Amino acid sequence: MRFGAWLGRLFLKKYVYSVQVIGKDHLQKGPALIVMNHSNVFDPLFLAFHVDKPIHFLVTQPFMSERFIARVFAWLGQIPKRKLDFDTRSIRLMKEWCELGSLVAVFPEGGFGWDGYPVPFKPGLKQLINYLNVPVITVRLINGDRFWPPWAKHHRKTSLRIEIDAPKYFKPEEEIEAYIAEKLTVNPETCLRFPSKGTDLAVGLKQFLRFCPQCGMDDSLHECGDELLCRDSSCLHHWKINAENILHDKKHGTNLKITNVLQSVHKHLRQQWLKSQIYFRSIGSVDVLDCTRKEWCHLQSGFLELKDNQLIVNEWHLPINEITALTLDWGNLLLLRTRRERVAIRMPLDSRALWEFVIKEVITI
Repeated sequence: MRFGAWLGRLFLKKYVYSVQVIGKDHLQKGPALIVMNHSNVFDPLFLAFHVDKPIHFLVTQPFMSERFIARVFAWLGQIPKRKLDFDTRSIRLMKEWCELGSLVAVFPEGGFGWDGYPVPFKPGLKQLINYLNVPVITVRLINGDRFWPPWAKHHRKTSLRIEIDAPKYFKPEEEIEAYIAEKLTVNPETCLRFPSKGTDLAVGLKQFLRFCPQCGMDDSLHECGDELLCRDSSCLHHWKINAENILHDKKHGTNLKITNVLQSVHKHLRQQWLKSQIYFRSIGSVDVLDCTRKEWCHLQSGFLELKDNQLIVNEWHLPINEITALTLDWGNLLLLRTRRERVAIRMPLDSRALWEFVIKEVITI
């Protein structure tokens, strides 16, 4: 592990200026559950490589089944987890590692916020802590949202800080989730910040937003280095993004957060739906996969449509009212759960953020 961590730190120097670690001595011998905030896909590597201790992370199943590096991770004891399911196998594996005196780790958010703000915890954290019956160590990664935003295609080079708290034992009656939420909250406006640098900073926004935030025109955005343009002749709006992920509106002289820009897109969609029946279509082809069982099965490929309160890809269709939960997953996946099955829709060319929003809107209507 020491040799691997040294190689890992050497590899990460290509991506970050420095990584400060505060409280490393809290990771002493003996079992513990590490609970960490989640800001980018490299979070597990930053922690594991800079504390020189084997840590067994709960990792989403698609990542642990598709790539060679994922097989290496499995060989090193990382634990695959099925999202949207109570995965008893992964919980048992965590318990077994704890009984061997190891460190196990989870990201209770289960995903990234688009602008660095924390997202709500997935259910079951309190039950997991009570079941494992080991001390809990809360860990915060500071400035991680500037390193590689979830919507971006490229990383930004910056510095990071890892803060490790002392182990804490919980009693079953304690307000566990409230305590951990307070410990893991990293406010991007008030937390410690480090300078960031990068190129092609706007790349990824065209796919992420899809609609022009100013005029609402579909598929009218164009990326050019650090700038985002609307090509519609009646709009021609222009934004420039910096390494802090702030969009500068050149016409109005205002600075906008990614969340504010995405909310503008949501507003345009709602206005369109007031004028006509809700209809939404993917820009590119998607793959529909049945992931109810361990071995995933390909069902259909083609353009995804939301029409007549149904998701449709050629002959495959799923009524919206049958969906009980949905989330985003590794590998451009949108996961859907019904009472009978789990479905994964792989959409490499579309904004999964918008599809998640659209489906949730239809469910609530």
